[in-house]
Amino acid sequence: MSRDVQLAFTCPHVIGEERVSLGTDRRTLYTAKPISGPTLVQVRVNDDAVVSPFTGLVTPATVRSYRREPYKITMATRTLGITTGAGAATVNFSSGYLSAAQVSATITAAVKGLVVVASPNGYITLTDTANPGPTSRIQLTGSALEPLGFDQQSGDRGKTVIPPWRLYSRTAVNPEDAVDSLGYYIGFDSVVKQEAFFTVTYPVAPYLCLRCRATEVENDYRFDPQGEALVVQDENLLYQMCLKMILTELGSNIYHTWYGSDLVSRIGGKVLGGTAIGLRQSVSQALTNLQNLQNAQSKYQRVTAKERLFAVDNIAVAPSPNDPTTFLIEVDVRNYSSEPVTISIVYSAPGTFALPGTNRLSLGNY
Repeated sequence: MSRDVQLAFTCPHVIGEERVSLGTDRRTLYTAKPISGPTLVQVRVNDDAVVSPFTGLVTPATVRSYRREPYKITMATRTLGITTGAGAATVNFSSGYLSAAQVSATITAAVKGLVVVASPNGYITLTDTANPGPTSRIQLTGSALEPLGFDQQSGDRGKTVIPPWRLYSRTAVNPEDAVDSLGYYIGFDSVVKQEAFFTVTYPVAPYLCLRCRATEVENDYRFDPQGEALVVQDENLLYQMCLKMILTELGSNIYHTWYGSDLVSRIGGKVLGGTAIGLRQSVSQALTNLQNLQNAQSKYQRVTAKERLFAVDNIAVAPSPNDPTTFLIEVDVRNYSSEPVTISIVYSAPGTFALPGTNRLSLGNY
């Protein structure tokens, strides 16, 4: 059984992580294309945190000690009071030289979830467990403030770093631009005071999609959670192999100049005598070359009945109903399997695209 990397997928019409500059009013993000709706819209700041449309980017109240372990605790300096919006607790330490891990364990046991205690690199950090933002607060008191290094910062409140945002219609901004006004832009609820850059992931209308150029098909590799490229096999492999052979420009592969066809160079040409016959012959010769390739391949590798080309049932060439100077070509092929065929992939090439058939290997229109 042979496999090949899948080369095309149905386009989701989503622009991923576009770098967008903040407007001069420091409240607007104007994407390259209008946002088509709220689904899948994501705003990131500094390539890191996600800015929520409901709360913005907020931080919890956090206090950090400036002293590093070990901490000298005496009978006179063994008490620490911790107050948050959710309640208060008193911590009593043992006397002696305590490590950051010992201090953290003692605080954690006493506060019962009021704060999260960490000890990075031997320093103590306390973070309010309540919802982050301006309502989050921590206040420390007691005789242990100085030996633990909290006397210089004994309290903190949460902050709104980036305000919430919402979508606004572009019509109000560009009422005379019929294309650019059909969609939305991002507006923050208040002025962004931080110096930051933003990346936006957002959906677009299919006819404005930069990924597929309105073909509905995205030509690119995709990968599974393990980082392996997605592959095709059986009838999907045959489908892709036929299209690659037909849509590859003949002679473009310098090592195999026979691979491909001159179909793409003929598409869009004027209707002249013999053009339809030439197109049909070009497709027929390309698929004959594919059959010969698979025959040679089968001598050294197992080629399944589903992936092997048995016959070309039909090559239909007809003028386009929308433009009589161009042609539409539909190709039906059959594999060696007697089982029903299900096609689950799409394929595209510049200026052309194929639509999968239902119960036969129809290669679509060009």
